[in-house]
Amino acid sequence: MFLRDESGATERLGELLREAHHRLEAAESSRISQSKMAARLGVSQRAYVNYLHGRGPTGARVALEILSMLEEEEAIRLLRQWRQWSLENAPRSGK
Repeated sequence: MFLRDESGATERLGELLREAHHRLEAAESSRISQSKMAARLGVSQRAYVNYLHGRGPTGARVALEILSMLEEEEAIRLLRQWRQWSLENAPRSGK
Protein backbone atom coordinates (compact mmCIF):
# COMPACT_ATOMS: atom_id res chain seq x y z
CA MET A 1 0.00 0.00 0.00
CA PHE A 2 1.14 3.54 -0.66
CA LEU A 3 2.56 5.78 2.01
CA ARG A 4 -0.04 7.88 3.79
CA ASP A 5 1.94 11.10 4.11
CA GLU A 6 1.25 13.45 1.21
CA SER A 7 4.86 14.06 0.11
CA GLY A 8 5.83 10.39 0.30
CA ALA A 9 2.70 9.30 -1.52
CA THR A 10 3.10 11.80 -4.35
CA GLU A 11 6.78 10.88 -4.71
CA ARG A 12 5.81 7.21 -4.93
CA LEU A 13 3.14 8.10 -7.48
CA GLY A 14 5.81 9.78 -9.62
CA GLU A 15 7.96 6.64 -9.42
CA LEU A 16 4.99 4.50 -10.40
CA LEU A 17 4.16 6.72 -13.37
CA ARG A 18 7.78 6.66 -14.57
CA GLU A 19 7.79 2.88 -14.33
CA ALA A 20 4.50 2.68 -16.24
CA HIS A 21 5.93 4.97 -18.94
CA HIS A 22 8.96 2.68 -19.35
CA ARG A 23 6.78 -0.42 -19.44
CA LEU A 24 4.63 1.12 -22.17
CA GLU A 25 7.77 1.87 -24.18
CA ALA A 26 8.87 -1.76 -23.77
CA ALA A 27 5.43 -3.08 -24.73
CA GLU A 28 5.32 -0.87 -27.83
CA SER A 29 9.00 -1.46 -28.65
CA SER A 30 9.59 2.24 -29.16
CA ARG A 31 10.48 5.34 -27.22
CA ILE A 32 7.53 7.51 -26.24
CA SER A 33 8.44 11.14 -25.74
CA GLN A 34 7.00 13.04 -22.83
CA SER A 35 5.13 15.29 -25.24
CA LYS A 36 3.58 12.29 -27.03
CA MET A 37 2.58 10.68 -23.74
CA ALA A 38 1.09 13.97 -22.55
CA ALA A 39 -0.94 14.18 -25.76
CA ARG A 40 -2.17 10.62 -25.29
CA LEU A 41 -3.29 11.53 -21.78
CA GLY A 42 -4.85 14.84 -22.80
CA VAL A 43 -2.62 16.93 -20.54
CA SER A 44 0.13 19.44 -21.21
CA GLN A 45 3.73 18.29 -21.39
CA ARG A 46 4.50 20.44 -18.36
CA ALA A 47 1.73 18.76 -16.35
CA TYR A 48 2.98 15.31 -17.37
CA VAL A 49 6.55 16.14 -16.36
CA ASN A 50 5.22 17.40 -13.03
CA TYR A 51 3.40 14.09 -12.53
CA LEU A 52 6.60 12.16 -13.25
CA HIS A 53 8.42 14.22 -10.62
CA GLY A 54 5.83 13.51 -7.95
CA ARG A 55 4.02 16.80 -8.30
CA GLY A 56 0.94 15.20 -9.71
CA PRO A 57 -2.72 15.54 -8.97
CA THR A 58 -4.06 14.32 -5.66
CA GLY A 59 -6.86 12.62 -7.58
CA ALA A 60 -4.45 10.14 -9.16
CA ARG A 61 -3.09 9.19 -5.76
CA VAL A 62 -6.60 8.83 -4.34
CA ALA A 63 -7.67 6.64 -7.28
CA LEU A 64 -4.67 4.36 -6.73
CA GLU A 65 -5.34 4.24 -3.00
CA ILE A 66 -8.92 3.13 -3.64
CA LEU A 67 -7.84 0.50 -6.17
CA SER A 68 -5.20 -0.81 -3.76
CA MET A 69 -7.92 -1.42 -1.16
CA LEU A 70 -9.70 -3.83 -3.50
CA GLU A 71 -8.88 -7.44 -4.18
CA GLU A 72 -6.61 -7.66 -7.23
CA GLU A 73 -9.32 -9.19 -9.42
CA GLU A 74 -11.71 -6.36 -8.64
CA ALA A 75 -9.06 -3.71 -9.32
CA ILE A 76 -8.23 -5.36 -12.64
CA ARG A 77 -11.91 -5.53 -13.55
CA LEU A 78 -12.32 -1.81 -12.89
CA LEU A 79 -9.20 -0.97 -14.91
CA ARG A 80 -10.53 -3.05 -17.80
CA GLN A 81 -13.84 -1.19 -17.62
CA TRP A 82 -11.96 2.11 -17.70
CA ARG A 83 -9.91 0.96 -20.69
CA GLN A 84 -13.05 -0.09 -22.56
CA TRP A 85 -14.77 3.21 -21.80
CA SER A 86 -11.64 5.11 -22.92
CA LEU A 87 -11.48 3.20 -26.20
CA GLU A 88 -15.18 3.76 -26.86
CA ASN A 89 -14.91 7.48 -26.09
CA ALA A 90 -11.58 8.26 -27.75
CA PRO A 91 -11.69 11.16 -30.20
CA ARG A 92 -12.11 9.91 -33.74
CA SER A 93 -9.52 11.11 -36.24
CA GLY A 94 -10.80 12.80 -39.37
CA LYS A 95 -13.84 14.35 -37.71
